[in-house]
Amino acid sequence: LTTPRALPQGITQSVAVAVFFLAAAFGLHVTRRIVMLGAPRTESKAAALLGLWLLNTQWVSIWASVALLLLHIKLFQAAFWMTQILSYWILALALELLVKVLITLFRSSERYEQLTPDLLLLEAVFQGKNPFSRLAADIREEYGIDLGTSKIGPFFRRGLPALLALLALSLWALSALVIVKPHELGIRERLGKSIRPALQPGLHVKLPWPLERVLTFPAKRLLSMTIGYEAFGQAQDMIWSKPHGRKEYRFPVGNASEIISVDAVLFYEISDVFAYAYHTQNPDTALAALAYNTLYARIASTSFDELVSVDRSTLSDELTGVLNKRAAAESLGLFVVHMSFLSIHPPFVVADAYQGVVGSHLAKEARILRAYAYRERVLPAAWAQAESLISTARADSALRVGTARGESEAFIVRAEARKAVKKLRDQDLRLGMLQDILEGKEFVVLDRRVSTKAFQPWIDLRQTQNKATPEETIPDLANPWDGEGAHK
Repeated sequence: LTTPRALPQGITQSVAVAVFFLAAAFGLHVTRRIVMLGAPRTESKAAALLGLWLLNTQWVSIWASVALLLLHIKLFQAAFWMTQILSYWILALALELLVKVLITLFRSSERYEQLTPDLLLLEAVFQGKNPFSRLAADIREEYGIDLGTSKIGPFFRRGLPALLALLALSLWALSALVIVKPHELGIRERLGKSIRPALQPGLHVKLPWPLERVLTFPAKRLLSMTIGYEAFGQAQDMIWSKPHGRKEYRFPVGNASEIISVDAVLFYEISDVFAYAYHTQNPDTALAALAYNTLYARIASTSFDELVSVDRSTLSDELTGVLNKRAAAESLGLFVVHMSFLSIHPPFVVADAYQGVVGSHLAKEARILRAYAYRERVLPAAWAQAESLISTARADSALRVGTARGESEAFIVRAEARKAVKKLRDQDLRLGMLQDILEGKEFVVLDRRVSTKAFQPWIDLRQTQNKATPEETIPDLANPWDGEGAHK
């Protein structure tokens, strides 16, 4: 870890790991007590050495658990320095052990078998021994040189602190070198003031700590965060009907009568490393808050059905544009590349009920489609049959109407004929009755046109030789006109 910002933020499993380390420390403490009490007197040195390493591991576990607890309560600076100290301590032990091994390689094979990991740092820290006295004793034992009585003793006592100071100064001078990784940009701070421009990837020289320091940020790497759920550490299948995260958030839809879950991944990058470093304390957390706020407002203005069936690409472009505008307004120094929606679904606790409802809707749609297909298959035949029946009925109707009309005309003709015959018969009967009535009587026949100008009287002035008898004076009513056209 190079900077406090590199510490993972919001790691919820840190408490569990801290508890594990504390439990391990307790187990190491119990083991050390058992080793120290149960070791025989002849192996007391080996037991003491094993107990010393167990004590070191115990305190390393306690130190790591404290750092994790500080990380959980978001004291990132303190957690960072505790991890740095722990890393330096482990590195120092490893270097001392490496030096001891290298020195032993140049000794005889008999002494090589006597190599033990009794380190000066462990004895100095956990047993309170003076490391210089231990070093002088090792030199006396190995080379037969007593630094307290020999001529080089005063030189050793005076030169060793200077040598150590020179070593410390060299290590301090090495802090002037800094490496910016290929995916990073660095910001040089000199006595609390940032210096532009940003440092590009590569090796750079700066003033030693604490005059200058370099903060590095992954400005050339595409970053991501989950929206709508907290993912497990390992990759897994995103099946919405089963739990796929430690926590899944729910959003109210429309008038808050329904809820929905959204699984999305926000991809972003650092666009302005100085704004990212200094304007906002936690720009990543601020961007996550803006993303949740924007998503909440968008979901609240949409119905459930519309949101489930919405075009995710269009929704992603819309929310990406809104987030970039809001991030620029807040000067977060971040640019949202894409907001990818993995799934938009009801909460997984109602998965069975929702899938049952969806299955019923699908079955209904399938039945409707089958009904439409049956209608399209049967309806044309029905229309053809109907047209055939209509044509047959029209032909039969025309035939029946023609037949009925002919019969009607024949009946009318017969009726009129019968009527004419009846009229003639009635007239014949009338004339016969008049003839019977007027037979032997004198009468005068007047034309009904006598009162009109069309009346033309005809008077028979012919003299007869013989006196006419009464019968001769009766006109022939059946034929009132004689052969000469005179009216009698």
